[in-house]
Amino acid sequence: MICQTDPQTDRTLPGIFAQFTRDHAFVRTRPVVKLFEIGTVFVSRSEARQLLNGLEADFDTVEVDFAGVIDVGQGFVDELLRVRPTAHPGKTVIPTNMNAAVEFMIRRGLPHTEPSDQ
Repeated sequence: MICQTDPQTDRTLPGIFAQFTRDHAFVRTRPVVKLFEIGTVFVSRSEARQLLNGLEADFDTVEVDFAGVIDVGQGFVDELLRVRPTAHPGKTVIPTNMNAAVEFMIRRGLPHTEPSDQ
């Protein structure tokens, strides 16, 4: 495996370590799941369950990369962003690199907070 660093980066080593360590010990990781390598359309709850199967035990945060994904279904989004995180408190799924169609479904499927009556 080759490691390369962009010479124009503004990231610092302490900043990177701060994201993944607490008291100098690695306590957090953030794997990236690249959906395009699996397929281009994801519609079912079972696809979302298969995608996250086992990840919630090992990782607090999972980044799901939608680059190249054409469309997603309501059931897939609901399972990915509402059902699984509710079943595994403290676990987060972060969607990234969405086209307009995917972003629409993701925004539509995110849990809504009710306005307060105060």
